[in-house]
Amino acid sequence: MTSANSPPRLTSPIVRLNSDGSISTSITLYFGTPHPASPLMPPGRTTTLSPSLDLALRQPPPTRLWHYTSSDGLISILRSREIWASNISFLNDTKEIEHAVDYAKNAISNRVNRGNLTVDEISFLESLARASGTAAKRYYVASFSEDQDLLSQWRAYCPPGGGYSLGLPSEQLVAVAEDQQFLLAPCIYDHRTQYKILSEITESFLAIYRERLRSTADADKLKNDLSWEFAQHITRFGPTLKHPTFKEEREWRLISPMLQEPHPQLDFRGSATRVVPFFRFKLVTQEHPDLVRVGPSQITTIIGPTSDRNSSSMAVQFLMTSLLGTASFGGSDIPYRAW
Repeated sequence: MTSANSPPRLTSPIVRLNSDGSISTSITLYFGTPHPASPLMPPGRTTTLSPSLDLALRQPPPTRLWHYTSSDGLISILRSREIWASNISFLNDTKEIEHAVDYAKNAISNRVNRGNLTVDEISFLESLARASGTAAKRYYVASFSEDQDLLSQWRAYCPPGGGYSLGLPSEQLVAVAEDQQFLLAPCIYDHRTQYKILSEITESFLAIYRERLRSTADADKLKNDLSWEFAQHITRFGPTLKHPTFKEEREWRLISPMLQEPHPQLDFRGSATRVVPFFRFKLVTQEHPDLVRVGPSQITTIIGPTSDRNSSSMAVQFLMTSLLGTASFGGSDIPYRAW
């Protein structure tokens, strides 16, 4: 509920691509919820400021989303009813966030080159470019695939001969993500769409800067504040943008809001070289306690390529029955041998 004294918010801009390649934008101030009701857009979440990204985020997830893991990982997830979301700065691929940052900087550079800007506006856009990527250490992500049995996933995320893909009910993931203010989003692999998204976001921030500049006496503070907001924006939505070579993965991601320590769900593990922070994302909450579910969305485990499927199947049956009270499982059909 928004009171009559609440400050106005900005809608997603109306963005039009003109024939000369430029983008025109209009933004309306309004009172109320930033988005219409959507299972992937929790009420009250900040707008993406990109109609193209808004459209992508309204894509409904499949019945289940699959998380590839080891035997220890499977036991831990089922026992704790938690999944570990990695700090973006500590992902295996350190270039993950750089992909979105590079596109953002490119979009900003092209906007400056198109001209029709004041000296202050150019300075503001340059400030946005410098801020890009600086908020990464405050965000956490967990990854899933639409595919339950994908060779590249077995190879990338599971030990040889001992991997599992855990199929979690998407309806439950959407619900508990909203409870924890996370975003569940599909990854976008098309580079034209990615560039369009970052161009729209850049144009939106420029429009916000122009609007607020009329009513502020401290232009430098406005520039710094919006640059930090831009950095957060890129880090929050940047993980949805992935290099086209990973398209086969059909990945979905849980993406945190900006998190400050201390936080009761932030935790740490040791690696061979450093301490690694992660977030204990709850798969059940007080509002949504049913992880197992029944029917087509029932939680399911797929046993990866292994030298002893019979024993592995028996063990998974015991595990799921003991920890969940029921067992739904299957085996990989990929003729891949890693033992």
